[in-house]
Amino acid sequence: MLVIMLSISLVIAIYTTIALSIEKQALSKHINKQVEMSLITLSNNIAPLMQAYAINEYKKIILNEARERNYQAIVVYDNQFAKIINRDNYVSGVTKVNGEISECDEEKGYLFGDEFVITSMPIESPNGEEIGKVKISVSDSIIKDKMYESLFHAVLSGLILNAVILSILYFLLQRFVSKPLASLKLQLEVDEVNTIPNQELKLSGYNEIDGFIRVVNQMFSTIKATRMKLLEEQRDLNSVIAATKIGTWYWNIKSGEVKFNERWAEMLGYRLAELEPLTFKTWEKLCHPEDFVQSEEQLKRHFEGSLEVYECQCRVQHKSGQWLWILARGQVVKWEKTGEPIEMFGTYLDVTEKSHAEEELRMSASVFDNTREGILILDNLGLVRRVNEAFISANDYSREELLGHSLESMIDESESQVRYAELKQKMLRSGFWRGELWLVRKDGKAHPELVSLTAVKDSQDKLSNVVALFTDISRLKEQEKQLELLALYDPLTKLPNRNLLVTKVSELLKFNEFGRYMAVLFIDLDEFKKINDSFGHEVGDEALKLLASTLSKNIPSNDILVRWGGDEFIIILNNVRNKTKVKSYASKLLNIISTMRFKTDLIHPQPFSASIGVTMTEADSVTDIEHLIRQADLAMYESKLQGNSMSFFNPEHDRSKRKRHAKKRQLEQAVSENELELYFQPKMNLRSNELIGAEALLRWNHPDKGVLTPEQFLFDIETPALQCEIGDWVMTQAVHQVSEWMKCGMDIQLSINVSSYQLDDINFTSRLRALLYQYKVPPSYVQIEILESSALELVERAQAVIELSVVWGECGN
Repeated sequence: MLVIMLSISLVIAIYTTIALSIEKQALSKHINKQVEMSLITLSNNIAPLMQAYAINEYKKIILNEARERNYQAIVVYDNQFAKIINRDNYVSGVTKVNGEISECDEEKGYLFGDEFVITSMPIESPNGEEIGKVKISVSDSIIKDKMYESLFHAVLSGLILNAVILSILYFLLQRFVSKPLASLKLQLEVDEVNTIPNQELKLSGYNEIDGFIRVVNQMFSTIKATRMKLLEEQRDLNSVIAATKIGTWYWNIKSGEVKFNERWAEMLGYRLAELEPLTFKTWEKLCHPEDFVQSEEQLKRHFEGSLEVYECQCRVQHKSGQWLWILARGQVVKWEKTGEPIEMFGTYLDVTEKSHAEEELRMSASVFDNTREGILILDNLGLVRRVNEAFISANDYSREELLGHSLESMIDESESQVRYAELKQKMLRSGFWRGELWLVRKDGKAHPELVSLTAVKDSQDKLSNVVALFTDISRLKEQEKQLELLALYDPLTKLPNRNLLVTKVSELLKFNEFGRYMAVLFIDLDEFKKINDSFGHEVGDEALKLLASTLSKNIPSNDILVRWGGDEFIIILNNVRNKTKVKSYASKLLNIISTMRFKTDLIHPQPFSASIGVTMTEADSVTDIEHLIRQADLAMYESKLQGNSMSFFNPEHDRSKRKRHAKKRQLEQAVSENELELYFQPKMNLRSNELIGAEALLRWNHPDKGVLTPEQFLFDIETPALQCEIGDWVMTQAVHQVSEWMKCGMDIQLSINVSSYQLDDINFTSRLRALLYQYKVPPSYVQIEILESSALELVERAQAVIELSVVWGECGN
């Protein structure tokens, strides 16, 4: 009862407080509005007077306004007049003192105490410049007086009403409520676990209370049934969520509260506790920035009502760092009356595999439609079910002509390397077949295709489809033929080349198609380089063609003639044993070659000259034909030394050549590793004991043998290229040294020895001149020494060098 009494009193008090508050707010609003209007009026009226410095005029205005509105004070700050009297500010106004409004004393200032409102507004000139300010003060005594009066009446009324109501309520509650409710309370406190009694509440005997009890019993019954149904539905929902591996989420948009289930965290590789505290920022942090923008846009559209369900496929970062594709779906389940969303519920589904599969399908479709290779998709009977544009274009069929027809009907098996039935069996066994087939176009012409067949099987491991990929290799086949000709035949003479020789002879030896004995003749034209240098490569080529034609006419039908390279030809004689006959045949060839003439721009055709090297062996002992060719080459080299002759292979000469070759390799290594050195031997005038020059001497600082002179290593080297390379190195180092001496003020003429190989090089003089120009060395500082033997061998070249040196400067010999 006491609680009811207090409640009624509290209601009356709250009502009184609210009423007073509303009244106060209304009064405050009215005063604020009044002050605002006064400020606007005063600002507009004072502005022109302030500009005219009519201070007394605007003082009358503010005095009238204060009295009319009962303001505590009105103060005007005049910036215009303050500037004239040279002060920071000039203040004037009125204030209420002891209930009377009078003009203020500027010296004492303006006292503002318990004012309810103090508001100011700038005073602006017509051009918007602030020239002053007006401030209005309203005393709170106005509101207090009115509020005290209202409060007194409200309290008095409330007390009277409270007393009457409490008296009536006390009586009624005691009789009809307190006693029955006490009994009802005892019954409701029976089951504290389920918070709902297991049995129905007993009736009290009072109709009003019994009606309430019946309603409560019905409500408890409904709650129990609903609770059981909810528990069943929750179990079913949890089972579905667990089976489908769906993450769930809840978001209170107003409070920012976010909930996720454990499956959502597991989906991303976390335990839910690892991500706490859970907020909307948790989702933002894990979502890909680009997709988060899309998610926000979808949420906005859902909140606006343009989307019934929020749905967004986003990339979300797994704990491992990889990005998963997640399908987020949700819906607002609670709205404000104003249409603002309050609560939202949704799900997350991992669709990474599905997204990848869709991407693969898109890529496959794009490849199928845009690839240059023809593609057919066959069913398990081999009939065409799909065909791309590339295959249609390549074979001139229409799509309708291909669909439903078999691949086998388009294959020309007479040209193809394998029959369709065979390749089908191979494909079924391994799941794949690759090879060449000839397909017949619509016009009846067959063309080669490189075909790949891949079997596609269903879930029961049975063939469902075959994917056939076609690449037109017509051009490739033509190129193969051309490459085969280039690889196996010499394009100039049309003779077999070294590749065909090695391959063919190896096959003949393997199948014993040679006789018991065989001979290899290595033919090399003499001085062929001079032919090219003197008459040009076109003349040289014609000479080689003429020689090839002549040799072809003078070789037995069972023997082999090839162009080995450059001006070298090889003849393989089959089933010959007699050395004398081979020698006679080689001599015959030399005679034939010597009688040949090739045309040049000279009056008379020029003669040929050749050298031949021969090696003989038993055919069944041959394991490496190239070894025999090397032997014949060595023999030919011996013939070269004699000139226009033939020689048989001599093993002793072979060992000697190998030794020279080894020394040549050592010398090449010495050049590359900077083991060569240049010594300078002074030349002295014995009478005056003056230094008149120096001679450049080449030395090899051998890592094992010490310092070697040219006689110990150079004259065994018969390779012109290496001889010239070393000679050029000596010449470069010598000219550079002369340049260094000149920089030091030393005028020394340096002698340089020149070999016959250098002298024979037509570019020798131009290189020498370039060196002198590069190092800025006058020709007179260099003396070229040509050995008499070299000069006699190459009289014309030696004479040319001497004449050119005379033109440049002094020259020794």
